[in-house]
Amino acid sequence: MTKSSSLILDNESVNKKIDRITHQIIEENFNEKELIIIGISKNGFLLAQKITKLLNQLNKSLKVELTELLINKNNPLKNSIEIKPNLSCENKKVILIDDVLNSGRTLMHAAAYVINLGIKKMNTIVLVDRRHRLFPIKADWVGLTLSTTIQEHIRVYLMVFGALAVLTVVTVLASYLEVSTSEGIFLALIIASIKASLVAGYFMHLITEKSMIISILLLTVFFFFVMIFLPLISYTDQAGV
Repeated sequence: MTKSSSLILDNESVNKKIDRITHQIIEENFNEKELIIIGISKNGFLLAQKITKLLNQLNKSLKVELTELLINKNNPLKNSIEIKPNLSCENKKVILIDDVLNSGRTLMHAAAYVINLGIKKMNTIVLVDRRHRLFPIKADWVGLTLSTTIQEHIRVYLMVFGALAVLTVVTVLASYLEVSTSEGIFLALIIASIKASLVAGYFMHLITEKSMIISILLLTVFFFFVMIFLPLISYTDQAGV
């Protein structure tokens, strides 16, 4: 399981959740003769292995096949999605499993891929649902549901606001330092960049977005510094500083 879920659930609790979910699968699929269990790599597949093992122990008349869905969780569109081993899922009941449901991005892309395999029906399972949904998808069976409280959001925002206030004080104090013009501008830009990063990351919620967006922002900051320092270098050369 992931680090976050392991802190929330100990081994005994995890096993109890898995046992309950497995019994739900059996009850829901008592008319099925065959099931395809697809675990999303890597931790989702580990969970799928445990559920598959328990299914085989509890219902020996049910044929259960296990496979792993390979997907780039940071950017599902970056690499092709595939299942290994490549089982035939056509006209079969599929159970799609992941360990944690957070924004819903990974599960949504994985489910879209599985649907295109010509399946008969699909259910989704997660061990922990953190309810930070950014995409319109949910799990059919959940081991544990966690909701980020309003107090937690307020605490984070207050911490960021405090950091911005401290940086503002640092900016004022820095103006009294006896430094050259170029050094003063450089220091001011550093402080401004940190403050902008905090605002963009937390108040604009970009901290949860794709790495591509972050890369674009970093590239923008780089060119910003270049555009600032080119005239500055020219100015210092002319001034003989």
